[in-house]
Amino acid sequence: MIVILVPGLPFAYKNARLYIMLETAEGLVALLTAYLIFGRLIQTKLLRYSLLSFSLTLFGLTNIFNAARTGVFEGGMPDHLGIWWSLTNRSIGAVGFAIAAFLGGRRSGKDPYLPSGIFGAVAVAGVVALTVGPFKEQLPQLVSTLSPPDSTGFDLTGHPFVQSVQSVNVVLYALAAWGFTRSAERTGDELMRWFGAGAALSAVARVNYLLFPSLYSQYVYIGDVLRLGFYLLLLVGASLEIRGYWSERAHAQVLEARRELARDLHDGLAQELVFIAAQTRRVERGRFADPAEALAQLSSSADRAVAEARRAIETLGSGEEEALHITIRRIADDLPGLNGVRLKVEVDDDVVGDLLRKETVVRIIREALVNTGKHASPSSVQVKLARDGAELVLTVVDDGVGFEVEKAAQGGHFGITSMRERAEALAGRFDIHSAPGSGTKIEVRL
Repeated sequence: MIVILVPGLPFAYKNARLYIMLETAEGLVALLTAYLIFGRLIQTKLLRYSLLSFSLTLFGLTNIFNAARTGVFEGGMPDHLGIWWSLTNRSIGAVGFAIAAFLGGRRSGKDPYLPSGIFGAVAVAGVVALTVGPFKEQLPQLVSTLSPPDSTGFDLTGHPFVQSVQSVNVVLYALAAWGFTRSAERTGDELMRWFGAGAALSAVARVNYLLFPSLYSQYVYIGDVLRLGFYLLLLVGASLEIRGYWSERAHAQVLEARRELARDLHDGLAQELVFIAAQTRRVERGRFADPAEALAQLSSSADRAVAEARRAIETLGSGEEEALHITIRRIADDLPGLNGVRLKVEVDDDVVGDLLRKETVVRIIREALVNTGKHASPSSVQVKLARDGAELVLTVVDDGVGFEVEKAAQGGHFGITSMRERAEALAGRFDIHSAPGSGTKIEVRL
């Protein structure tokens, strides 16, 4: 509109470096958006996202190729084959882009990764090059002059093929703008709304290319600026999508942390309290032959319940993930039975990030140290966590008084049972070696 109202304002400016910058920026934005859409494809397996990732990748590859080609031919005419390759790729991409606007919730199949999207665009670009290449000499010359004859007026004398292609592209992008906007209103998908606005700008850009054919690589046209607006709108939509993704991920992590805490309270504190309540009722009814043994079990269970409650409080109050060796030392410091005991902690660097099994490991270590401090009277305790091939190996060794393992197993020692069950819940193995006067060694392999 500005160009029409101000006749002295030219349609085109000769600036090859600016053209290279525009093509490079547009190519990078297109590839970034294609990658983002490919992520949606993996999650939803919708054919729409398969076609969008395909079209945007094709646009990105073409733009970057044009930037490189213009740099090579900056002093003269761009190569004939490159013009045909670029025009064909962009036209194929426009068809896919327009079709994607109307696909809605159609599925692309069980495995959408290899046959479509990014990989498909690379394959199509290669096929077009192999198809056009052998006919390079027979193909008509799409650009007849090096510079626009009159950059302040319309030029409708371009090659009929170029004019036809640009006319079709105007229709395709106009339909895409309508389809994406309608889809956004129906589903509330903000990314599709930005795609609709961008497609409208791209349609106007193609009108400019129709009125003034723009296959001269050394020139920047009004249509090129409008096309840049198309990619900038895609970039804004992609940025909002990324921000929304991280917001949803943070919310999901909060929910997962709550579920994990609920599981911990159920498996730890709640179970201990249930055990205490049941044992207390048995004591009240006089069902224990040895009251001292009943009180010892209640005391041990109460200690574990207190430890579980402390851990839950520390988890809620902690702002960041605590290192394993710090967690182990803090557990030992909280146990009166280990005051003055030499504690050696060894945690290999390659197991620090193994968060999947960290909770189980920490709970087993806590139980082992509780039992050691309460029954073993050791002078030193060693806790070692290392990797042995695919296994995570935990060993807890003390030089305390030791005990008879078979007798403890027959007596239903709750601490040993708890550690064994936690290890076996992760398909692990639990072994304990001890003898009176020889200390105790606990080994867990996960």
